[in-house]
Amino acid sequence: MAVEVLWNSIPHAHSYPLNHTAFVTGATGFLGRSLVSELLARQHRVIGLARSRASLPQEFLASQLFTFIEGDIAAPETYRSALRTADSVFHFAGTQTPSLSAEEPLVSVDPGIKSSLVFFLECETARVAQIAFPSTGGAIYGSHYIEPATEAHSPSPESPYAIEKLSLEHYLHFICHRSGIRERIYRITNPYGIDQRGTRHHGVIAQFVKLALNNEPLVIYGDRKTSRDFIFVDDVSRVVVDLMDCDKAFDVLNVGSGISTTLDELVHILENILDRQLDVTYVDKRVGDTSTTQIDTRKLQGIIPHLELTSLDDGLRKVIAHAR
Repeated sequence: MAVEVLWNSIPHAHSYPLNHTAFVTGATGFLGRSLVSELLARQHRVIGLARSRASLPQEFLASQLFTFIEGDIAAPETYRSALRTADSVFHFAGTQTPSLSAEEPLVSVDPGIKSSLVFFLECETARVAQIAFPSTGGAIYGSHYIEPATEAHSPSPESPYAIEKLSLEHYLHFICHRSGIRERIYRITNPYGIDQRGTRHHGVIAQFVKLALNNEPLVIYGDRKTSRDFIFVDDVSRVVVDLMDCDKAFDVLNVGSGISTTLDELVHILENILDRQLDVTYVDKRVGDTSTTQIDTRKLQGIIPHLELTSLDDGLRKVIAHAR
């Protein structure tokens, strides 16, 4: 793959009030874009890596704090020299969704796990100080817990997607333990927000909003008890950046609202906002989907005691307003 590096006149460290350099993989993805925005807003220097610049916001390229590298984590020659300048690494490159991974389980292994392990080894060689990794707070625990799952609960992944995330947690722990790199694993539940691309495989809120605004029927995979823990994507980014320099010890942290919302309840909230009834169709649950997502967020609240999250109602209003 050809290497395209857009160097926005990278300044020397003393040119900015903060000299922290963050290296973000998946910089053009849904989570990655939000994270880069938060880092830049706080005046951190950011090196963003992605396979394509097609979804890269123009404001990133216009920032003197931002550097973009077009490349793949499986091809270290595209980013090796830039990685050596980073203080913290955020491995936010995307993986398959649960339902798609169930259809193509081999893809979660190669290139999924293999490419990330290549990247982790490069981080070790570059002697970065910290690696943050977004795992999954829903699929990794499974559906069988009758109480909210804490970080101490034994994972019970129900899809190759969740198995991949759990495997990468273990690989990252191995690399960090032997090299002294600080690890930050965030088990994020169901992030949603502006610019998310909802499909029938992923992003239920974005999909519901798109269908509702087009007066098309909403499709729920599962029954009326199917539930998710929704968290606004900008809240996730705030948490991750807040904890970038946190001295409190943790390897794994649940990141979510701590509130399990059924998809039926989600539909009712949308109906209240739109002030009309929506047409809903129920179909069988897909292989790889969890029936219920409910996590315990007391550990997160203990580390950030005054954390304020966007309510689902407010978040949905922002998504709808932007979509309109």
